[in-house]
Amino acid sequence: MKAELPMAYFEDILGVAHSAGFNELGLLVNPQSRIIDHLGLAEVARELGMKVNMTTTHQVILKMNPLMLRNFDIISMSVDTERFKKPEQAITFVEKAAAYLDEHGWKGHFNINLTYSVEVFDWVKDQSFIKRLDRRSSSISHLMMKPLAQNYGSME
Repeated sequence: MKAELPMAYFEDILGVAHSAGFNELGLLVNPQSRIIDHLGLAEVARELGMKVNMTTTHQVILKMNPLMLRNFDIISMSVDTERFKKPEQAITFVEKAAAYLDEHGWKGHFNINLTYSVEVFDWVKDQSFIKRLDRRSSSISHLMMKPLAQNYGSME
């Protein structure tokens, strides 16, 4: 059995949140079927005057309808070893995503969520890696995976 809430349910939640004084919507959008339904919440939030932030992947950015881009103030792209096996691959897709946003006249804030794994620590030892990310983005957020001891080893 599959249970799914209708989009009207989430639209109502946005309306109540707006009435309560919330002025921002944050969406985490992973590549999946029916993604357009989830992106529609951004349009509803915009109509309510809310700021809209989306954290997503390069796949989602490159498949977005250009008209949908106007609904987002901030787009954060995930860069990690789950999506990219080599730093060159990460740079290539950051550049492709940034170019796509530029081509379609998007004027928002493009952030890179750089999630540190043992491999990513090696990537950033090459100073050109961060410089190339920085050149194509508005900002870089440095994220650590949890639990820290499991992912990075004990401090003892």
